[in-house]
Amino acid sequence: MSNQLTIPFKSSHPANISEAARQYIQDHHPETHPDAFRFDIAEWEKLRKAATTLSVHVSKIEILLKYHAQLAFILTKLPPDIGLGFTYDPTFKSPGAGPLTLSNICYERVNILYNLASLYCQLARSQDKENGEGVKVATNHFANAAGTLMYLLDSALPALEASLGRSLPMDLSRSFFLSLQWLMLAQAQECAWNKARIDNMKSGIMARIAVKVAAFYQSAIEAIERSSPPVLNAFPADWKAHLEIKRLHFEAVAQYRKSMDENAAGKYGEEVARLQLARDNAKTGYDLARKSRGVAKQVKDNVEVLLDNMEKELARATRDNDLIYLKDVPSSSELPAIQGVDVAKVIVPSGLNEPRSVLDQSDSVPLFGDLVAHGARAAIELYKDRRTNWIKEEILDFQRQLDAQASRLLQELHLPAALEAVDKNVGLPPSLLTKAEEVQNEGGGKRISQMMADLETLRAPLEAIIEEAFDILDAEAEEDTEMREVYSQYDVWQRTPSHEANSELTERATRYQDALRKAAQSDQEVRDKWSQWEQIVAILCKPEAEIEKMVPSTTLKDQVRHTSTGSHTQKAAQILRRHLEDLKEIRTARADLMGRVNRVALADDIQARVVREAISMERWVEVKPAMFEDTIASELQKYERYRELLGKSKEEQEQLLPKIERANAEFIQSRKESPLVKEREQAIHTLAQAYDQYRDTITNLSDGIQFYNQMTSAANQLREDCKNWVDTRRAEVKWLTDSLMAIPQVTTTPVSVPESPPYSSPQTAVAQPSSSPLSSSAQIPSGLGQTQNPVPDAMPSRGTNTSAPTSGWRPRSKLVQQALAAVPEPSSGDTQPQATSDEAWSTLAAAVPTPWRQPVVARELNEAEWEDTPSRPARVAIPELSNADIWEDTVLPPASPMAKGKTPAKGKTLKKQSTSTNPESPAPQRTSRSRASRLPA
Repeated sequence: MSNQLTIPFKSSHPANISEAARQYIQDHHPETHPDAFRFDIAEWEKLRKAATTLSVHVSKIEILLKYHAQLAFILTKLPPDIGLGFTYDPTFKSPGAGPLTLSNICYERVNILYNLASLYCQLARSQDKENGEGVKVATNHFANAAGTLMYLLDSALPALEASLGRSLPMDLSRSFFLSLQWLMLAQAQECAWNKARIDNMKSGIMARIAVKVAAFYQSAIEAIERSSPPVLNAFPADWKAHLEIKRLHFEAVAQYRKSMDENAAGKYGEEVARLQLARDNAKTGYDLARKSRGVAKQVKDNVEVLLDNMEKELARATRDNDLIYLKDVPSSSELPAIQGVDVAKVIVPSGLNEPRSVLDQSDSVPLFGDLVAHGARAAIELYKDRRTNWIKEEILDFQRQLDAQASRLLQELHLPAALEAVDKNVGLPPSLLTKAEEVQNEGGGKRISQMMADLETLRAPLEAIIEEAFDILDAEAEEDTEMREVYSQYDVWQRTPSHEANSELTERATRYQDALRKAAQSDQEVRDKWSQWEQIVAILCKPEAEIEKMVPSTTLKDQVRHTSTGSHTQKAAQILRRHLEDLKEIRTARADLMGRVNRVALADDIQARVVREAISMERWVEVKPAMFEDTIASELQKYERYRELLGKSKEEQEQLLPKIERANAEFIQSRKESPLVKEREQAIHTLAQAYDQYRDTITNLSDGIQFYNQMTSAANQLREDCKNWVDTRRAEVKWLTDSLMAIPQVTTTPVSVPESPPYSSPQTAVAQPSSSPLSSSAQIPSGLGQTQNPVPDAMPSRGTNTSAPTSGWRPRSKLVQQALAAVPEPSSGDTQPQATSDEAWSTLAAAVPTPWRQPVVARELNEAEWEDTPSRPARVAIPELSNADIWEDTVLPPASPMAKGKTPAKGKTLKKQSTSTNPESPAPQRTSRSRASRLPA
């Protein structure tokens, strides 16, 4: 029945299941081998081939349901993305729409469900709708199609969206499938209405069924209109029009059937009102059908027949009511709404809700049944992540906090260096010797000097490079200013001034210059600071014996020999040393504890336990990591005892640290009266500071060298950019001047005519402007442009003759050709040219465009500007117009220095051969610190 829509199959392309599945098993399941699942892989390929080879036959339903059941089980064992790409064509083919490939098993499942719904729809369409049994089967198929789409929306599509994590194409969107679901339900209800019509059911019942058909079509329209993003373009162009026409059709049918019910009840006014509504809906539907292209002919015919019947019924009912019943006709808003009834219900195929039953009925074995579910493997990975995080947060970070607390206190008390300083025959502290050895190995002051020299070598050329970039821009800015003075009287000279065009380059150069200046200041600060510590660092470069001689000895032996406080200091040092040994033991124990934790974590493997629990679960249940939360929490309990041991270590350390502080205070008090101690501590502290300053200087110089290397590359690039920019600007000037100067050369023979005003040179014309509207009032610099377009010494004034090179030639300009056509032909045998008439000259003047009437400079035309025209005389007399007025196509420009390939010398301006007539054109300004490239010209 062609008055109902059909959703087509989605064509699929072959997929390489074997390679992808074997590779995934090999990579993610080391406990097994891909060959163990050869049967499962082969069966998967066989099922897919059968399911994607589509035809409209009822036997295909079982194939699609079986393949879907296997996909549902496979997704409990494998993740959606195993590197297996599935390719499907668009639902409705349109220009520019191509196949879509996704590496996702959920994508395969969604398309299989869609094709199942399409199969149900096409089976329904193939039924005989005029037969009661055929209508019943069609209704059932449409209901199954709607149920399949509903299952797709509720189960398959959310899994696809979650696994992809990105937006889907329009024909995979929720709104797209929802509109199709409402369409299938509407067509199922329409079949139910058709069955009621065949069974001659009461008009009231048929009205209630029809109004529900219209409501379902309206829901399909709203799913399209309210979609975000819009999905209208995913459907054929006539799709929405079909839905709207169907809705209006069944709105009209519902009102018509209800009017029959009103007539039977004697409500003749209500009958007329409902028939008016039916007529209006049918009329709107018919108008839409006529305007819409692609809508099925039967749909148009049905609504046209309905409209014809409604008009006849309305005319009858109106006539009867006006002549017989005389009932008031209520408005449409006063009519009670027709309560719809759902005859067609959504039917979800049992094989979708219970996929296990499909395999049981066909004696099929679920594929990959012996493979550990990917959810179980995900739970194992989740446990590993949680274990790592727990150990880091609860144990490792805790241990680091305790060690940092102890180290911070020892650093504040200058321990154990202060205690080592009083040890007998201890010499220099080991930490200081290590620092001295490091300085000596690196070269000490020699290395610093070499790095400073390298720094200066890199910095020096940078200033010149940046200055050169400024000079390049300055030269171009001066050239631009000079060109503007020369061409200021021409409107065609329009281009951005240099100070605007080069703003980005000047800003870059200024930034680089500022950065270089700041870097130089930083370099000087580093040199100044190094000069303060250079001599002390030189001590660290001496042999150990010489360094030791420069550091005062404060051993207890020396103190006892020189002071009376030696014995007391020795006792305090012993107590402090004992506490420090205790702290060292606590920290060592914590380090050993961390080693034990790491060894336990490396040996920790809960895979066997998780696999056992996964096997014990329901096979058709998708295994998810959340199902193993209790197992994960139980396994993590084994690490709690290590956190308890760290807690005890914390208590011991908190009791010991105050003892260290008190013992250190007594030790310091015992040494306060010893001048040797103070001198030695100060000397060691100064040497330690010298090492720190050495390291800071090395770091600063390394950073400086790196900075200058980067700056050199940036400055060179800036210079090249400036050169390229200036070359572009000069090429632009040359193009402009060449365009203005591209006027060929001819020879003119001026002929004197009585009463003609004398010709004035361009210079004289500036000082003494002519009163003629075509006389020159603008000054053209003399001597410029003579290479390509020489200016004759005198310009013929009006009344002079203009001669062509040879007989039978004419000017190329079409406007002048048209004007000269009005000039009288000379009589045969005439030796003097005839004077043109006033009318001819008016024609010629009108032919000359307004820009040509501006002041011009005469020039000569060459033979290339003439065409062979035998009918044109060699000479014509053209009074009151100069040679330039006739032949000049545009104002003759002066030549540009850049047009000749010349570049003005740096810091010099172009020598002008005539004074500019534009008093407002400023001269380039440049001072020692102001650059022409930044000044407006």
